[in-house]
Amino acid sequence: MEHATLEPLRGSGANGRRVDRRVTTRGLWVAWVPVPPRRRPSSPRRRAGAAAQALVVDLSMTGARVVVADASPMLVGATVTVGLAGGRGTAMARHAKEKVPGSVVYGIEFLWLDSGLNERISDLVVGDRGSLDEHWRRFR
Repeated sequence: MEHATLEPLRGSGANGRRVDRRVTTRGLWVAWVPVPPRRRPSSPRRRAGAAAQALVVDLSMTGARVVVADASPMLVGATVTVGLAGGRGTAMARHAKEKVPGSVVYGIEFLWLDSGLNERISDLVVGDRGSLDEHWRRFR
């Protein structure tokens, strides 16, 4: 019996894992603060980096693709605190790729968003389509 390959189920990169609509953003910057790891702080690859700014390339309700320049590189799986318009959240780096020297593109998955950041992202992603609650009330 031949073994079936599970190509469709394998990781599909930064473009294929996020759920829902993705929107391209222009000029949207977020605060980027790597969270220090809990174990082995003496390892130079595991130390938290300094705060920086990240340029959001595209955005969905579950994650984003960001470009971070002139910051210490993070390992995939590392946690970062993000901030925008007074809102805060935490995200995990799912993919990392160095495009040009000194600039890394990260695919991040949101782990937790406070209500302010969640509303802001929802406004950016959903746009003028309105929220699901608004559609539900209107068509009820």
